[in-house]
Amino acid sequence: MPNVEGQGSLQAQEYIQPLRFRETTSGGNRFHWVFSAGELRCSASSRADIAIASPRERTAFYRDRPSFVYMDVGAWADDSDGQNTVRRDFGIVCGPHVYLCHYTGSRQAQQSSVPNVQSFMRGMASQGRGFQVIGHALAAQRLDPRTVTNTDLYVILGDTHLPPVEWYYTQQELIGLSQAGVRNPPAWMVGLPAISRQRTNLLRNYYSLAQQDRERGNLRSHASDIFRGAGNDLVRFLGGLAGLPAAQKRQIHFLQTGDMFEMWIGRSYQFRTGRGRPRWLSGNSANLCSDWGLAILMRNTPVFAAIRQLNQAGLAESVWCWGNHDSYMMSTAVTSQLGLRARVSHYRGLHNDLWVEHGHRFDSFNFDQLSYGVGSGPWITEQLYHFPGVRSYEEQAQGVLSYISPRPEQRNVHIMGAGLMYMYQRYDQGANPFSIYIMGHTHRRFLKTVRLRGILELASTART
Repeated sequence: MPNVEGQGSLQAQEYIQPLRFRETTSGGNRFHWVFSAGELRCSASSRADIAIASPRERTAFYRDRPSFVYMDVGAWADDSDGQNTVRRDFGIVCGPHVYLCHYTGSRQAQQSSVPNVQSFMRGMASQGRGFQVIGHALAAQRLDPRTVTNTDLYVILGDTHLPPVEWYYTQQELIGLSQAGVRNPPAWMVGLPAISRQRTNLLRNYYSLAQQDRERGNLRSHASDIFRGAGNDLVRFLGGLAGLPAAQKRQIHFLQTGDMFEMWIGRSYQFRTGRGRPRWLSGNSANLCSDWGLAILMRNTPVFAAIRQLNQAGLAESVWCWGNHDSYMMSTAVTSQLGLRARVSHYRGLHNDLWVEHGHRFDSFNFDQLSYGVGSGPWITEQLYHFPGVRSYEEQAQGVLSYISPRPEQRNVHIMGAGLMYMYQRYDQGANPFSIYIMGHTHRRFLKTVRLRGILELASTART
C-alpha cells in the first residue's frame, strides 16, 4: 500500500475558481482591502481599514507567487447539510503536511511516510479508532525552518452543534417523572455554578429523562438536531486520543473550531451588536446562555465526560474556539459557569505557520458584530426550530443569491478572507504569514492550495 503522501488521488489541487469581489476599483498608488459587514471589499479609497499592496510590493507579489494551504475541516454530525449527509471529519497537521481525514472506527491503518503520523494512525487503529486520510497537501512557501522539522501533531475538529435536552421531552414527561426515575448528574456536573444557581429541579429532571434514555439505548430524534447519533463515535474518537501512549500525547495539540454548542436554534438572540465586541442584551443574558449551555451538557453528558478526560490526558494543549452558533462562549461569564475552558477567536501556532478559526467573520449573515434583524443569521437560525426543512435548500439559496446579486459565492468569500489576512501579515506588517489556514463553519470539508496571484490580478482588472 503506497504512502498517503504519495497517492496522486489524495493530493490537494490548486483552487482555480475565479474570486469575485463585491466592489473593485483600481487606480492610485495603493490597493486598500477592507472587511465590511462581514464581506470583503477592495477599493482605492484612502479611508479603507487595511492597506495591503503598494506598487513595489505588488512587484514582489508577482515575483514570489505566494500560496498557502486552505482546509475546511467540515463537520462531525449525522445530518451536516439538511440532506442526511453523515460526516465524521477532522484534520491533522504535522510540520508542513496537512491531512483531511474521516473517522471510520476501524482497526486498519494507512501508510504514511511521516513517522509521527504513521504512529498516530497505528495508535488509533490499535484501539479500534482508526480513520482514513481522504486528502493531503504540502505547505511549501515561506515556512519557518522549525516547522519543516517539527514532529508535533495538530488534531483539528470542526462543527458538532450539540443539541439541548429540552428539544426531546414534553412537559407531561417532566411532570410524570417518578422518584424511581430520578437520576443524579455526575459529581463534576453537580458542582457547576450553573447548577448551583438553579432555583428549581427543572433541568435536573431533564437530565433524569435523558439519562434514562441513555440507559435504555434510546436515542430520541428532533428535526433541528444535526448531531443525532454522532456522539458514540465522538466519544470513541476522543477516548482514542486520551488512550495513546504518554510520550505521543505530549506532542498532540487538540483544536476545536467552534459551533460545538447549538445555542441559536429556537433561541432569542442575546447580543446587542454594532461596532466592536458584542455586548449582552440584558443583565441576565450571561446566566440565560449558561442555562442553555447546561441543557446541552445534560443531553450530551458522555461527550463532555470524554472531553474532560481528554483535557486531563497530558496533551500538549487543547484549544477551543467559539463560532457563531456558540458565540456566547466568548464570555468567561458563561464558560466559567459550565466548568469549560475559555474560548478563543482564533489560534496561531506551529511557529506561526498555522492559523485556525471558525471562519464566520467572513460570513455577512453570521459574523460576531452583525446587527440583529429579519434576515440576519441569528434570526434565520431561530426560525429553523420551527421550519427545519429549510436547511435542505441552503446550498441552492446561496447559489441563487450569488447569481442575482454581487455577493460572491461563499467559498470564495472565505478564501478571499484568508488571502487578505495573508497579504496583510506579509506586506503591511512585514511579518512571516501563515502557511496553513484552517476553518470550520460551512460543514463542507475542503482542501486546496491557494495561489494568491489570481486574487490580485482580479482586483487589478475588475470593474463594477
